[in-house]
Amino acid sequence: MSIIYTKKIDGLHLKTPETDADIIEMATRYIEISPKGMIPVDFKRCILATRSIIKSGGYVKMIKVEDVIHGFVVGTLASSFHFSEKTVQQAYCFSNLKGYIAYRALILAHDGLIKYAENVKAKYIMSEANPFMIDNNFNKLLAIHGWETFGRMSLWRTSHHEKPSVNNFKKGKIK
Repeated sequence: MSIIYTKKIDGLHLKTPETDADIIEMATRYIEISPKGMIPVDFKRCILATRSIIKSGGYVKMIKVEDVIHGFVVGTLASSFHFSEKTVQQAYCFSNLKGYIAYRALILAHDGLIKYAENVKAKYIMSEANPFMIDNNFNKLLAIHGWETFGRMSLWRTSHHEKPSVNNFKKGKIK
C-alpha cells in the first residue's frame, strides 16, 4: 500500500456516484474543466458509459473537496493481449486540482484502485498517464509510492500476484 501521510487535507475524499444526479454532475464538471478542443467530449456518452461501468461492478469514484467535484477515477477489469491474469485498468484519472492537494488526490485515487483490485482478486493494476503529459509527473508521483513505471505506464502488483520462479514451473503451477 502507499505511504500514509499524517497531513490531512480537510474535505478531500473519494465518493461513489450514487444517483443519476451524481453522474450528471460528474459529466458536467468533466466538460467544464477539461481542456477545450483537446479531446471531444459527448455529454450523453459520458453518462451512459459511467452508468454501464458502475452496473458492471467497475470502480468509479468522484474526487471531491468540500463536496465539490474536482475530478474522478475510473477503473475496470481488463484483459491484456500478452498475459491472462485478472487486471484492473485505470481508464480515467482526472483532476483540476493543483499543487499538494492534486498530489494527495492522485494518491488517494490510486489507493482506492488498489483496494478495489484486492477485493476483486486482480493480480495487477495498470495506470497510464495522459499522452499530452510530457513531464511524466503522474508516473513519477506513483513511483514514489511503490508503483513500477515504464514510460507513461505504471504497474501495481497486488497481493494476489505470485512471482514466477523455476520451482513454481517445475511444480506445474505455471503453465
